[in-house]
Amino acid sequence: MPLLSVEDLRVELATRGGMVPVVDALSLHVEPGETLSIVGESGSGKSMTALAIMGLLPRIGHIAKGRILFEGQDLTQMEDSALRDIRGNQIGMIFQEPMTSLNPVYTVGEQIAEVLRRHQGLSQTDAWSRAIELLDAVHIPNSRRRAATYPHEMSGGQRQRVMIAMALACQPKILIADEPTTALDVTVQAEIFDLMRELSREMQTATILITHDMGVVAEMADRIVVMLKGEKVDGGRVHDLLQNPQHSYTKSLIASVPHLTSETLDTTARTDEHDTPLLRVRDLTVQFPVKKGFGKREMFTAVNGISFDIAKGKTLALVGESGSGKTTAALAVARLVDAQSGEITLDGTDVLALEGEALRRARAKVQVIFQDPYSSLNPRLRAGAIVSEPLDNLGTYPVTDRPARAAELFEQVGLTPDQMNLFPHQFSGGQRQRIGIARALATNPSLIICDEAVSALDVIIQAQILDLLKDLQRDLDLTYLFISHDLGVVQQMCDDVAVMYMGDIVERGTRNAVFADPKQDYTRRLLAAVPSIERAQHKLGLDQPI
Repeated sequence: MPLLSVEDLRVELATRGGMVPVVDALSLHVEPGETLSIVGESGSGKSMTALAIMGLLPRIGHIAKGRILFEGQDLTQMEDSALRDIRGNQIGMIFQEPMTSLNPVYTVGEQIAEVLRRHQGLSQTDAWSRAIELLDAVHIPNSRRRAATYPHEMSGGQRQRVMIAMALACQPKILIADEPTTALDVTVQAEIFDLMRELSREMQTATILITHDMGVVAEMADRIVVMLKGEKVDGGRVHDLLQNPQHSYTKSLIASVPHLTSETLDTTARTDEHDTPLLRVRDLTVQFPVKKGFGKREMFTAVNGISFDIAKGKTLALVGESGSGKTTAALAVARLVDAQSGEITLDGTDVLALEGEALRRARAKVQVIFQDPYSSLNPRLRAGAIVSEPLDNLGTYPVTDRPARAAELFEQVGLTPDQMNLFPHQFSGGQRQRIGIARALATNPSLIICDEAVSALDVIIQAQILDLLKDLQRDLDLTYLFISHDLGVVQQMCDDVAVMYMGDIVERGTRNAVFADPKQDYTRRLLAAVPSIERAQHKLGLDQPI
């Protein structure tokens, strides 16, 4: 008998127009010790399925039909108190964003200990000791000291390890992982997946992995369920589905994964040595004050004397782990943080020498596309006003021409002028990012900083946004400074690559040269950590190329 069975499940949400199904006629099962991956784009119903299993549907949602059987017990018919005894105890869950899932006012040790007191009945002393053991188990160094820290004092990877420790505290029989590594760098992502495999093997825990990344699925899962618009459209053993996907949507998911392969790279590709750089950065250093005990401050060097050029109409990628300094360097280029020393020259202008009105005018030439399109858009403004805002602030267009300019920008990024009256929450994630791109284009910039601009998007939407960025670059002769931890995306988008580590650029060159023949061990580790359909295919002994 399967450990968990979902039978003919239908989940509905209450809307102004009535009840709307978000999961419909879904059936799946999970065997002890296996990893089942549920894949699909945003809105496909995969996270709602997980929330239904956990009994955590939003207030406007309910299960209209079907059964969820855990060891023969129908979870949909249980009283809340009985379901709470199972949730977090026998079925654990790792949420997508640990910073919003962890309580900011309690230490991480207290939060893990609370799970143990609630479900295992441990004393406060025993729960605290066990919490420290769990932090050790998820490979957090100095676990006794780190147990007394708060979530904001930890890195993203460490917070995710804390979430795993909490989810596994009671040694659950099933672990549900909902996009557990979307916002993490590839090396940290690889560490988290290795950890999940290790702990699953030791505890014989079954895993339900929810993701949109087929590269991750290929390397992690035993079986796959593909969802589209609330329904299961494909599924089977991972090697069967990768070799012979049945549904066109599954084929598009596989095709949309950015491929990181050496076969397409040419190490003799051009360099830009003779091109006049639009952006020239020399010996850039950025430091921040940090507290060191009572009344003491020291300077932390986030960017340590780096230099790079970007030729007009080209794309340079800054890659590296969180904390490597890549975003700080980009913000210094935009004069959004202060540099302590160095030179930044944009189209012949000394950016660091600008002040007041001259700096304000220069900022029209450098715009930013942010990582999270929802949090970077003002929820109280209509989309048209958001796109027009740079024109209002910088005065680059006559007032009477601004509505027409906004409408033009909407069409340029694949939206329609009639959508200008909608609010951000009325758009999909991909559409919101298109609004962010339109806003960045509003002032006719010469340089656009793309700060993890597609990392929060599903692979199919991500591919569409990358195609849009490339089309705009070709049509408008744009120059991009592209910040990303996804090396598959970098290979697809960029001409040149600079690899950052702890504030320094440790390797730099053309995309082809760096990816085909990396010189530094750190670069090789970054490349090796990228989830790969091809690598999984090789492990499974599949000969047919995907």
